Amino acid sequence: MPPLRGREGEFALIRGLLAAAGRGEGSFVVVEGCAGFGKTRLLQVAVEQAMTAGLRTGVGSAEDGSQAVPLMTLMAALFEGCEPLLDRAKLRDLPSAPEQQFWLLQELAGMLEAAALDSPLLICLDDLQWADSWTLAALRSLTAQLADLPIVWFVALRPEGASSEALAAVERLRQLGFAVADSDANFVLFGQFADQKATWQKLLDRGVLVRDVGLEGWLRVTAGTAAETDAFLAAMETVRDA
Repeated sequence: MPPLRGREGEFALIRGLLAAAGRGEGSFVVVEGCAGFGKTRLLQVAVEQAMTAGLRTGVGSAEDGSQAVPLMTLMAALFEGCEPLLDRAKLRDLPSAPEQQFWLLQELAGMLEAAALDSPLLICLDDLQWADSWTLAALRSLTAQLADLPIVWFVALRPEGASSEALAAVERLRQLGFAVADSDANFVLFGQFADQKATWQKLLDRGVLVRDVGLEGWLRVTAGTAAETDAFLAAMETVRDA
């Protein structure tokens, strides 16, 4: 993989936290940024450095649409991989009913405590903006219960509000040659048009409603459903080619 440049401060922080874990100290790190910011690569660097330092590592990544699978992201970090942090054989014995969530977290906390006392751990959770509510609740509970143990929790997420549809719209608009203002919100400011009012009307004629917010050369669209985003982008292609 290509090296990350301009991240000396982050690298130094990672090295310091891993060294502290070797001395028995735990930590919790959040990396937040838009798509393309380099969050996943930074987590990969943390895993590489942790393995070099002798820490055991676990990695889980949430996926858009996976929210309905309780605890999938966390359980992947704990029980998957070539050398899982926790014993897979014990999975079948864990409480699984929704009303047993408290006891499940207690079991996981006990297993993680035993693992951390044996060797410092690095647990990486990527794309946490898509994680299910059980994973988020478990993360809050476990990090609080295990704060005094040598576990480095390293999580990455996109800023709140930027839905997958908004991010898809930004990427496609730029591919089509339009300018798009950087934003972490769930709306997209795009242009630049010689006459934004004429473009607004062309989109309306195609059944797509966007907003003219009074900025010369710019229009604004709010991300909706995937189908609405597809319709908007298809209309933008015809406007560009007109």
